[in-house]
Amino acid sequence: MPEDPRQQEKRHHFFAAAEPLFTRYGFRKTTVEEVCRAAGASKRTFYELFRDKGDFFARMILAAAARAITGWREQRPEDASAVEWFDSYMEGYLRFAQECPAHVQSMTEPEIRGGFENLDQEVFHPLIEPLREIIEHGMARGEFRPMDADRVAWIVGALLDCMHYLIPQQYGLPGAADDPAMARELRDFIVQGWKR
Repeated sequence: MPEDPRQQEKRHHFFAAAEPLFTRYGFRKTTVEEVCRAAGASKRTFYELFRDKGDFFARMILAAAARAITGWREQRPEDASAVEWFDSYMEGYLRFAQECPAHVQSMTEPEIRGGFENLDQEVFHPLIEPLREIIEHGMARGEFRPMDADRVAWIVGALLDCMHYLIPQQYGLPGAADDPAMARELRDFIVQGWKR
C-alpha cells in the first residue's frame, strides 16, 4: 500500500534536517532529540514515522539513494550501449558515496546495519533496479548473454558494495573507490561476465 503523501513529506522533512547532523557527528553521537530539534518537530511525531534511530537512518539513506538513481535515469542517453549505462551508473555510485558520507557509514557500522535488517526487502528493490535495467538493456541489444537479470543485479550490487566499502573497511585496505586500478579491474570483471 502506498504511503500517505503527508507522511512521506514529514519523513523527507526529517531527512533533510538530519543528514547534516549525521554527516558531521556520526550515527552514535547524533540523538533523536537533536534530529527532532533540527526538524522543528516533536519526538512523538518522530516515533509515529520511525521505529527508532536505526530505522530512521536506514530510510534516510534509502531516500537519498532513490534521488541519486532518479538523477541517473534522467541523465543517461536512452540510445547508449548497456556498458555506457553501467559506466554512467558507476560514476553516479561513486559520486553518491562522496556526496552522502552517511551512506558509507551505513555500510560499515553494525549498529546502523540493524536498521536496514528490519526493513521489508521490497524497500531495497529500487536500489537494485538500475542494475537490472542495465542488464536487460544489454540483453535486448544483444550486447549481453541471456541471464536472470534480477539475480545477477543483486549479485553485482553486493559485489560493488563489498569491494568499495565493506572489505576495505574490514581489512584496512584501499577499496575500489580509492584505487583506480582496482576500480578498472572490478568494472571489467563485471562487464566481461555479462558479455556473450
